[in-house]
Amino acid sequence: MDGGALYFPVATVFLAVTAGLADQLSVASYAMLLLIATLGSAGAAPVPSAGLVLIVTAYNTVFSASGIPPTFSYLLAVDWLLDRLRTTLNVTGDAAVARLVAHYEAAEAASARERRARCGRELGGMEAGRIGGGGAGSGGGGPLAPARDQEARSDLES
Repeated sequence: MDGGALYFPVATVFLAVTAGLADQLSVASYAMLLLIATLGSAGAAPVPSAGLVLIVTAYNTVFSASGIPPTFSYLLAVDWLLDRLRTTLNVTGDAAVARLVAHYEAAEAASARERRARCGRELGGMEAGRIGGGGAGSGGGGPLAPARDQEARSDLES
């Protein structure tokens, strides 16, 4: 996705400049190109040379043209190489994000284990029912747990 999002606007601007439409490039056309490239790269078919259709569509949309630009054959000639570079960028980006997610998830899991261990040390002498949920019939914790536990003890003593 990253490779396509970078390639589509550059290729479209190349087609516009070589077709003599450089005077039509404005901030609005660049914004439109970025929007089309971002949405299009996410939805582009995962087959070789599928992005060429998006480039022609973006060119025709932004520059109010129709048909195929005259220098489109240049892109067609080098697309096999650029497709491999886009794929490399996509795989590298996805691997980097997966590594970051794994790193932060491991750190979060370690933090959760440390919190559970610290909680277990602080509450070590308490009964299972008062910790929040434990044994059969304990009913868990809550604001009435101390009174309920006191009633249970007095019933057992009598």
